[in-house]
Amino acid sequence: MKDESLLLPDGLIGDAPNDWTGGPADAAPPRRAAPPGTCEEVLVRLGAVKKAVYAFVRDGVDELEQAAPWDLLYYPPEDPDALLAMIGGLVVAIRGVPDRVDRLVREIPPGGEPGSDGPTQEDIGFLFGGIHRMVARDLKRLEASLETMRNRGPAAPPTPADGQVLCELAADLKGKYASSLMGAAASLIGEGSWDGVELEPVLFPEKAEEFRCTRELVVALREAVAAIRHLPEQIPFAELLERWRQRRRVDQYALADLPSLRGKIGRLLKARSRRALYSGDYHQISRREVLLSARINELEQLHQQTWLAPGPGSTPDLAPVFARLVQLTLEAAAVLDADILKGMIGEKKVNGLRGKAVSATAAGRKPQPKEAVPGAAPDLDALVPLLAEDDLRIFFEMLLASVQRRASLAVREPAEPAPAPSLAAPAAPPRPLPASTPAKSPKPPVASVPPPRRSSPSPPPAPPPIAQVAPPVPSPPPAAPRLPAEAPEKVMARIQAVLVDLQAPTSAHWSSFRMTQRLLEKHSRIPVAMFHAVNPFLQDILWRLIPDLKKIAPYKGLTAEAVARLEVVCRELCEGDPDPASFADEVPRKLERILRFLDGLRALAQPEG
Repeated sequence: MKDESLLLPDGLIGDAPNDWTGGPADAAPPRRAAPPGTCEEVLVRLGAVKKAVYAFVRDGVDELEQAAPWDLLYYPPEDPDALLAMIGGLVVAIRGVPDRVDRLVREIPPGGEPGSDGPTQEDIGFLFGGIHRMVARDLKRLEASLETMRNRGPAAPPTPADGQVLCELAADLKGKYASSLMGAAASLIGEGSWDGVELEPVLFPEKAEEFRCTRELVVALREAVAAIRHLPEQIPFAELLERWRQRRRVDQYALADLPSLRGKIGRLLKARSRRALYSGDYHQISRREVLLSARINELEQLHQQTWLAPGPGSTPDLAPVFARLVQLTLEAAAVLDADILKGMIGEKKVNGLRGKAVSATAAGRKPQPKEAVPGAAPDLDALVPLLAEDDLRIFFEMLLASVQRRASLAVREPAEPAPAPSLAAPAAPPRPLPASTPAKSPKPPVASVPPPRRSSPSPPPAPPPIAQVAPPVPSPPPAAPRLPAEAPEKVMARIQAVLVDLQAPTSAHWSSFRMTQRLLEKHSRIPVAMFHAVNPFLQDILWRLIPDLKKIAPYKGLTAEAVARLEVVCRELCEGDPDPASFADEVPRKLERILRFLDGLRALAQPEG
C-alpha cells in the first residue's frame, strides 16, 4: 500500500497555522555573533578560497567605479564623446565579469578548500552567474540606448536630456550589479560564522555608506509624510478658498507653513538621499517637487500682492488675482494630497476627475486645460493630468513601506566604517590579485531584481536590496470541464509524466530550484533577485501540473484544499519579494513543503502492481 499521508490536509498542506509559515510555536533562529569590526580582522580569519572571493568582488566593484564614477553618473559630462566613452566602459566592465568568474572557479579545488566548510565551485559559479543573468535585460537596454546615440554621429550628438536618461540607466545597472556582488561575497564569506548582511558594511565601505543613507532616508520620508498629513491642521484650505472666492484677502502669514514643507520634500533630493534612492524614484520625486514648487511660489507671490497698498488714486482690480489663488490652491492640493483636495471640492468631483484621467490615458490622450478666464470659476479640468498619478503623500507612503523592507535596516550598525584593505595583509590570498582600494563615491542601493516592478514606487530593488519584483505570473489556463470519458487513471498518467519531466536531472529549472534551496540552507539569506531563480520551476507547476490536479481532486489522498494551497504558495513565492527575515525559516519551509507534495504525488501517481 502506498503512503498517501503526505497529501492529506493535516499532513503536507494542512490548515495548521504553522504548516507553511512560521507561527508562535516556532522558535526564532538564533542570531549569529556579530562580525569583527574591521575588514582586516575578517580577512585574518579567512581561508584561501574566501579571500579569493573577496579579492574578486573588491576588484570588480573598483573596476565599475573606475569605468563610471558615481559623480559623473549623477552629473553627466558635457562632452558627448566623454559621456559615450564612460557608458561604453561600464558596459565592457560588466560584460567581462563572467570570464573573471570562470577564472576564479577554475582556481578553486573541485570540492572546495580542504578541511573547510567554505564555498565550492558550484556555489560560487551559481551565485555570481545568477547575478549576471539577473541584470541581462538591463544590460541589453543600456547597450541598445548607447548604440542608438552612437549611430547618430557627430552631426547629432546626445542632448543633455539624452545624457541624463543614459546615465539613469547606467546608474541603476551599476548599483544593482555592484550591490549584488558585494552581497553575494558577504554571504559566501560569512558562511558558518557571521550573518552575511551584517558582514557587508564591514567588508565594503560602500555598503556601510549605503546602509547609513538608507536609515537617513527612512527618517526623511517619515518626516515628509507627517508634514503632509498635518498640513490641513496648519493651513485651513477650505476657509482660504472661501475667502478668495469672495475676493477677500486672508491673513498675511496664512501660508507660512508651506516653505517648511518644501524643505522636508527637498531634503529627499539632496545627494545623500539620492544615493539611497533608485534613479526612477529620485526623478519621480524631483518631477513632482517641481510641479508643487512652481505653484507654491506663484501662490505666495499673489497672496502677498493682495496685501500691497494701492497707489494714490488707484483701485487695482484683484479679481483675476483671487481667481488664480483659488486655481493654484486646488492644483497644489492635487499634487500634494488628494484628500486635501476632497476637503475643498468634494470626493465625488475628485473621483470624477480621476475617471477622466483614466479614460484619457486609455485613449492615449493628454487632457488639455481650458484657457484661463479672469475672474471665472476654477478650471477643474486642469486637475485631471495632476490626478492621473499618485499624489506625493501616497507616493511617499508606498516608498517608505518599500524602503523599510530593506535588509540593511536590520543590521547592527558598526562603530566605525572599515576601510577596504590591501590583500597584502596577514594571510595572502591563493592567487596574486591587485591590491584593492575602496570606491571613492558610495553607490545607491539596489533593489532586488528586477525591481518588482512594484505597484508602490521602489523595487526593488530592490534592490534592490537588489531589488526588483518578479513579473506577475500569468494565471494558468482554466481547467477544462471534466469529461466523463476521461478516467482518473488517465489524468494521473499525465501527471506522472509531468512530474518525471519537471524533476529530470537535465532540467535547468529543476537545477536552479535545488541550487537556490541549497544556498538558503547554507546562507540563510541570499539576494532577493537570486531567490527568484526558483520562479521557472514554480511556474512549471502552475502551468503544467495544477490544471490536471484540479481536474482530478479529490482523488485518494489528494484533496482540493491541498491543490489550492499549493497554487497559492507558488504564486506568492513567484510574485513577491520575500522579507529578508523570512529567508531564515518561512521560505525554506515553503520550498521543502512543495518538494514533499511532489514526492507524495509521485508515489500516488505510480501505477499499482
